[in-house]
Amino acid sequence: MKTILVVITIFLCACQKQVPASVVVDAKPKPSNVELSSLELKNASVEVVPAQMLTLDQTIEAPGKLAWNEDKTVSIGVVATGKVIHVYSKVGDTVKPDQVLARMHTHDVHDTRASLRQARAEKDRATSSLEQAKRNEDRMR
Repeated sequence: MKTILVVITIFLCACQKQVPASVVVDAKPKPSNVELSSLELKNASVEVVPAQMLTLDQTIEAPGKLAWNEDKTVSIGVVATGKVIHVYSKVGDTVKPDQVLARMHTHDVHDTRASLRQARAEKDRATSSLEQAKRNEDRMR
């Protein structure tokens, strides 16, 4: 029985085909470049031309979300109520320090200016009275 097994094993080993060297898989990585001959380029309908700028009449729709750039955006507010009469800059405009962004009509500002004018007038009257009192004092000496 051992003899039969040995003969069968030898027979099976002898019957195996040897793989030709051209079929052996090379373990080296293949380069990522593909080089085609001019005939292969022609057969594949590939045309090679210099790069150039072109305008395409296409519309591409893509989902997205618009958001403010928080690093370049500042929220502004006012402490008075009123009506905006004129806006000098728009969203996205670059502004300079101390640039007027909008004009606003408010009764608070008019009331404050009236109070300022009244205070200046009272100061002028008080200054005049002080000067008059100094002149009177000088005359009394």
